[in-house]
Amino acid sequence: MSPTRYFSDPSIATAALGLGPGDLMNDIRAYGWFFESMVVRNLRVYADALNGSVSHYLDRNGLECDAVVHLRNGTSGLVEVKLGGSALIEDGTKTLNALSGLIDTTRQKEVAFKMVVTATGDFAYQRPDGIIVCPLSSIRPLQSDRSNTRRRFSISGPDICGVAVSFSGTMISASPVGTNALK
Repeated sequence: MSPTRYFSDPSIATAALGLGPGDLMNDIRAYGWFFESMVVRNLRVYADALNGSVSHYLDRNGLECDAVVHLRNGTSGLVEVKLGGSALIEDGTKTLNALSGLIDTTRQKEVAFKMVVTATGDFAYQRPDGIIVCPLSSIRPLQSDRSNTRRRFSISGPDICGVAVSFSGTMISASPVGTNALK
């Protein structure tokens, strides 16, 4: 893991710099940095609620992963952040597959999910290779079940093509919406 600093609220930075939507659209690189910071902030909120953490990965060969979600029981998930578009999503999936291929599953658990978070799209979906592609707008808390004290968060979309990722105090699981994986 490598030390990486993120804004607690990227909107404060854009306001302090006097940047508006037009400025960010004219500087896609800066827009990407602010968007990544916003995604990591949201993931940290969800992980913190479960006594988990989010870190950044960069190895000596330059392989980088934008966010690694960790829970105390050793469950983890890999997240790449991309603004959108087929080519960028493919780049993200290549990174996720390369990193997950390096994990020694004799020493730690296999990753529970691999996900590319985008700035565009109306719903989350799971690719044939198992990687979840999800717009940031689809990551949200699940409705609370008063009989169930676990805190859960989902990434979801329409039932036909949605995917749910459940972060609970004991696991992270990914499954197509409509299965019993979250019950």
